[in-house]
Amino acid sequence: MRTKKPDYPYPYNFLSVVYAWTEKEAEEHTSVNTLAGFYYVMSTMDDRSQDVINLYYRDNKTQKEVGDAIDRSSARVQQILSHVARFFRRPSNSAIVFKGPMMFFEVRSGERANVAYREGYLNGYHDCIEHKQSAFENPSVKEMNLSVRLYHCLTRDGIEDLKQLYETDPKHLMEIRCFGPKCLDELIEALKLYNLDVQKYIDLKENNYE
Repeated sequence: MRTKKPDYPYPYNFLSVVYAWTEKEAEEHTSVNTLAGFYYVMSTMDDRSQDVINLYYRDNKTQKEVGDAIDRSSARVQQILSHVARFFRRPSNSAIVFKGPMMFFEVRSGERANVAYREGYLNGYHDCIEHKQSAFENPSVKEMNLSVRLYHCLTRDGIEDLKQLYETDPKHLMEIRCFGPKCLDELIEALKLYNLDVQKYIDLKENNYE
């Protein structure tokens, strides 16, 4: 395992060490899915391990400074860093990071998948507000874990990212071929993951389908 921290934004500096990513590979994995996967896996670890990851990779502390913060020796910090790297390299955890928790848990509408994605995404979103991870600011529709039908409806209409989608008149969405009540329900749930106000879509649903 590489031990030197690469000069990439957090948490890609950590993930690049764990998976030996090159700079190009780190850029290719810059996505909401990867971030949600990282934060979901990290949320399953004990608090001390999470603290060490955050202090060392996010806050750019030295191992000695991390040890002082958690009242442990530098050698113990190194052991914890090695342990968390092995934990992330477990096949199931690697799959969650590489695929994103929604795809890993397979059933997009299943409760476990939604909980996993929401937990990972929101943990990452709140942590990254201060550190300005751009992948959370305006994900592409491809990164939003939409069904094939809804994805094709949006891209067919030229909608490429979350900002463009949210700025589109909801009434216009109803005019897109194959965009029906199921797509609208899915869109409402997807937008909730990004803490967006979905009332205008709920009103549209009530006026058109109820």
